[in-house]
Amino acid sequence: MKNIFNNIKAYFVSINRYKTATTQESIFAVLDTETTGLNVNEGHRIVSIGATKIKNLKITNEIIDELVNPERQISEPSIKIHHITQEQVQNKPVLKKLDEKIYNFLENTVLVGHNLNFDIKFIIKSAPYTTIAHRVKNIVTIDTIYLAAGIYPHFNSYELSLLCKTLKIQTEDQKRHSALGDSVITARLFLHLLEEASKKNINTIGGILHLCQQGKQIQILMKDFNKIH
Repeated sequence: MKNIFNNIKAYFVSINRYKTATTQESIFAVLDTETTGLNVNEGHRIVSIGATKIKNLKITNEIIDELVNPERQISEPSIKIHHITQEQVQNKPVLKKLDEKIYNFLENTVLVGHNLNFDIKFIIKSAPYTTIAHRVKNIVTIDTIYLAAGIYPHFNSYELSLLCKTLKIQTEDQKRHSALGDSVITARLFLHLLEEASKKNINTIGGILHLCQQGKQIQILMKDFNKIH
């Protein structure tokens, strides 16, 4: 029982330390996954995982780019989106085999993604009881959907391609709906959003998380409006 309380205490100390850190000094891992289907509760799993690292507010050459054996069939609609076939993944490692590599990449970072909860759920289900599953449950996270909504509350859509087109963020040199390509595009969007936040004198992780909370409320309202209309 003492160990459990010590772990909880260490977690909150870590969270508070990150909240006071500046965006300039923080390291970000921008992550994306491609999957066999959209519903993790129907047994769909990860087929590709990609991540890009940001240091000193610049995208680095440090990446994760891995095809993953999902140990199940990839749905045809998903293949049409990401173009990853059964033949491409059948001899690739399962996600558990990539545990150490991905965990080391995420260590001492703030995790960033676009609709990040989707990726986190798939990691937990695809690699249960691993260090990466534990890590993504406890890491500080920033969702660029919520951050964009917090900064641009008047936008009608926060879909990645539309956001980048509206904000004039380069995407043409990256392959959309590939895990690595989308992580690079999301990283560029994230850096743009950090720059906009800085104009509001928001330069700490805590401040960015507060903007995300504001954006999350806008997203909830938008969903309610969609139900009404």
